[in-house]
Amino acid sequence: MGALFAVQVLAAGPGLAMAGVMMTPLIRAFHWSHEAVSELFLISTITGGLVAPGVGWLMDRIGGRWVMGGGVALMVAGYWMNSRAHAFGAMELGFAVFGAGLMLGGTLPVMVVCVNWFETKRATAGGVLWIGLALGLTITPPSVTWVVAHYGWRMGFIGLAAPALLIVLPLTLLLIRTRPPMASAKSVAQEVATLPGLELKPALLTLVFWLLLAGDLLYSVGFGSVFVHQITYLIGLGYSPQQAAWVFSAQTLVSGVGAIAFGSLADRFGARRMLSTALIVIAVGIVAFTAAGDRHWGVVAIGVFVLFWGLGAGCIPPVLPVLLAQTTGLRRMGTLSGVIRFVAAFSTALGPVVAGHLFDVTGSYVPAFLLAAGLLVLAAGSIALVHPAPGADQVPQSAAA
Repeated sequence: MGALFAVQVLAAGPGLAMAGVMMTPLIRAFHWSHEAVSELFLISTITGGLVAPGVGWLMDRIGGRWVMGGGVALMVAGYWMNSRAHAFGAMELGFAVFGAGLMLGGTLPVMVVCVNWFETKRATAGGVLWIGLALGLTITPPSVTWVVAHYGWRMGFIGLAAPALLIVLPLTLLLIRTRPPMASAKSVAQEVATLPGLELKPALLTLVFWLLLAGDLLYSVGFGSVFVHQITYLIGLGYSPQQAAWVFSAQTLVSGVGAIAFGSLADRFGARRMLSTALIVIAVGIVAFTAAGDRHWGVVAIGVFVLFWGLGAGCIPPVLPVLLAQTTGLRRMGTLSGVIRFVAAFSTALGPVVAGHLFDVTGSYVPAFLLAAGLLVLAAGSIALVHPAPGADQVPQSAAA
């Protein structure tokens, strides 16, 4: 648990925050458009999506230690390549390597390991780990913004790489295991054979899986549209980079509270109900955020955004894997999670690009943010229809034999 927490604080959290923090410095340094810089994050998300289906497959065969360790190493390599880049093509390559590393070493495998280790309070345990992610997202913007302001954007990338290399990578290789040891199993494959749930093909043929995938896809488009651009949006309204960074940090800090609150409620009242509620809460926060430029109510609007966005966002990553495990079982949860993230990665990448394009066309982020809120409402409707698939709590007869 301590090792997973460290991964969230020092690798996954900074990796996710990097998109919003580095956008404005790159625009100013190279005079690229908002849409062009958004395409860098599109590339990193696409490469992450391409490797996502293999994350669960690899974890079922070689274990989380080597998968996550390799991912952290790729993240460090991507940061270093970005710090040395002088052209758009070189920056694209660095972001591509980073994106693959973030998927292999970030929140997806962390939550798969978490769900395998905890049987009864899975959503609460995931909430604790989300606090780690929220802490990483909270401390990264102001600290990296300070480094960029005093030493330049290249040192900003080096500052992101150092903790991952010096702390996270050794802890991952020493401590991470996919699930508790099983006395009767001599390999990772034998451990998987004893788990209840659907095999991959039957799971892919269920309506449950596709409702989960659709909900996560819609959420990813809407969430990515706001998450990547919120600092740039506030700077454009007249807030200083440091003020915008603190707003970003505030909502991520609140998300830690939301993770524990919604996680505990999900264990008590059901993951499906809490996920649907959280998606509506995020949508309300986004609508409030569109009034951040108002002379009289701007500060209040930002406060509502920080509270509602933060509380809702803290629920989705830790509770969605729990709902997947409850509805399809543990047996192929890692692989199914990878398939969902494969699709969601492209939708996450699409969101920032669409938002950047709408800004370049209209000169405002408001249309993009309102679109994002609508997509989150649709995601809530999709999640509300999810129910456990037959056989989710049973070991297949062939495996039992």
